[in-house]
Amino acid sequence: MTTFVHGDEEFVKMYKFRTQENQVLIVKQFEGGIATVKPTGDYRNLWEFAEVISGCLDRNSNFKEELLRVYGYDEDSEFLGINIIIIGVEVFIPAKEISADDVSDLVKSKISYWCGKVGEKLIETDFEIRHESYIENILKNYEVDFYDRKSEIGWEKLIDISQYDETYQRIIDYAGSLAIYVQYLIKDKKIDFLSAMDIAIDDIDALTDVGLDEKEEAIFLLTQYWKYRDELIMWNRQIISFQLQDFLD
Repeated sequence: MTTFVHGDEEFVKMYKFRTQENQVLIVKQFEGGIATVKPTGDYRNLWEFAEVISGCLDRNSNFKEELLRVYGYDEDSEFLGINIIIIGVEVFIPAKEISADDVSDLVKSKISYWCGKVGEKLIETDFEIRHESYIENILKNYEVDFYDRKSEIGWEKLIDISQYDETYQRIIDYAGSLAIYVQYLIKDKKIDFLSAMDIAIDDIDALTDVGLDEKEEAIFLLTQYWKYRDELIMWNRQIISFQLQDFLD
């Protein structure tokens, strides 16, 4: 495998690792000896993605060496394994040789556990596209939970206003989608708020075409109306603190 910088996006550094077959693996982060990865739309099915993961852990692969190099670690640093994120579900694959079939079975088993047979069916083929369909289905069948009745009325007025402003409509749509998906992750999958926000922003961003300023405005609106506005305020403060620390460093 060879590697190159994918780029900085909202203070989160990600890297693309490209195989000899020109398939791409995006590494979102490398912490505590674990590489967190997610699939791209390049894969036709789960097995193709599982084959790349299996290849990374093959004894002849240079994935570990490239991973340590690009993240600035020495060659003797610890590499414990790969953490895969699909449909918001995390699947850990230890750093030892494993077949593509076994990787695929592990992913299916974990997703089936969290999402039932519906989730398992969604990743059988075209899993990146169906991943998006899975999220879109959630957004259609759930509603935003509000802080109180007054907040709900205020939100309804914002929706009415957004009908006359395309930019504002994108902001409202993004805010609503983010809120609904986080609620789903918290309630149905028992994921804590901070982790749910991380997953939701990543997945909702992949479905939308919203600029950074619009996303910031959407989050600001949620801090006023959403049921989880207090938790969101604390999350936002933490993000700002991290960004400030990066700037000072």
